[in-house]
Amino acid sequence: KSNSDSQDKSEISAYTRNIKRNINSFRSLRIKHARRSANQLAHVIATESLRNGEEFYLEEKVPRSVVRIMEEEWIRARLRRKMSLKNFSELNTTAAAAEEEGRGDQGLVKWPL
Repeated sequence: KSNSDSQDKSEISAYTRNIKRNINSFRSLRIKHARRSANQLAHVIATESLRNGEEFYLEEKVPRSVVRIMEEEWIRARLRRKMSLKNFSELNTTAAAAEEEGRGDQGLVKWPL
């Protein structure tokens, strides 16, 4: 909505108007849509708010209903990072073994660690 030139008539129109009004205050700014799965926490907060018919703002704390999701996202991010580092390490090990066997770099990628 903030990338569009058409008039926004949604419930969040005040936010998009503020974004458009202040957009020139930044040296550079890129607004990009994030899929629901990429930000489960924001989705849960919005869903809970709609379900309970209430509006709330996150000031210094997160509602209890979202703490579990926050923790799960944090754990998933840590696991993804660990797996990435492990995969890079395995690629380096495989490349080093291939060099020792005299196969050189035949199609293997070396990752700096």
